[in-house]
Amino acid sequence: MSRYWRTVWISIAFSVGAYVFWRWCVGYVLPFVFGALLAIMLQPVADWFETRRVPRPGAALLSLVVGGSATILVLGSVVSLVASELLQLSRRLPEYLTRGEQLMQHHREWDTTLVRHLHLSPSLVNTSLTTLYHLSEGLVRSLLLLVLKIPSLGLVVVIGTVSAYFLIRDHQRISAHMLGALPPSIRPQYQAAKYDIVNGTLGFLKAEALLVFMTAAITTAGLLVMGIRYGVLVGIAAGLLDLIPYLGPTAILGPWILLAWVVGHHILAVKLLIVLLAVALVRQLLEPRLVGANMGLHPLVALMALYIGVRLFGASGIIIGPVTALILKVVYRAHQTIG
Repeated sequence: MSRYWRTVWISIAFSVGAYVFWRWCVGYVLPFVFGALLAIMLQPVADWFETRRVPRPGAALLSLVVGGSATILVLGSVVSLVASELLQLSRRLPEYLTRGEQLMQHHREWDTTLVRHLHLSPSLVNTSLTTLYHLSEGLVRSLLLLVLKIPSLGLVVVIGTVSAYFLIRDHQRISAHMLGALPPSIRPQYQAAKYDIVNGTLGFLKAEALLVFMTAAITTAGLLVMGIRYGVLVGIAAGLLDLIPYLGPTAILGPWILLAWVVGHHILAVKLLIVLLAVALVRQLLEPRLVGANMGLHPLVALMALYIGVRLFGASGIIIGPVTALILKVVYRAHQTIG
């Protein structure tokens, strides 16, 4: 078999194996994958403590304490901002409910007029409303399923944190054992592959975190500059929804724009549309570049990996796709080197 066809078959076998792993096997190793990523991120912190003559077990424990404290501090700040906005919203909620009831009363006359002027079929309108209802129902169901998974996610975090401690504490010993178990001929390729996978995965996670932060920051800043209430709350929600493909901030700003235009607040609708377009433009321009640059992938390859991952695995494909493309690149490079 020629070298070309051997490479093709290896790539196909790897792709099929990756699909089987991500589809059916990842749940069994997820805590340890999380622990490995946590250990890699906190390894420099533990090394710094060790240079200050802290024993390795103590350095590993202190690095986890520092990482946990930083996470709690950031989450606490975000929760505090969201809580203050929710408090303001709760005070004005009766007023908003009254406006909503008035809008519903007006809607009974408005929808007939709109259908008549636009020459729309009543069946088409009913079908569209039914579709919108089912989409909303599906979103609520997904959120409820996420809430139900919180206990299992907590177990993943606990087991992952414990495994991260042992990985940080025994880093050199574990690396030596893994390297010693490999044939001498492929040990150099193992070191290069390990470096590429670790740095590429961390780079991808950093790129995604940066994109979420940028979406939240642009949305919040745009709403606050335009004098729109609850800018922080909406901005944080838009940033978190940006992790969901095809949804993102459009899930919040889109219906808001439509409702504002329908009730006659055209200036508000235009302002919201400007914010949404700004977020979408920045996201579309920067996502392939950030993901590709941080993972060592060409922007076109990163974009294809994102799309295929989302099509195959849904929302989780936004991580699975690029990571699989990165590992496939490393496997191909190692095969070329060995060949």
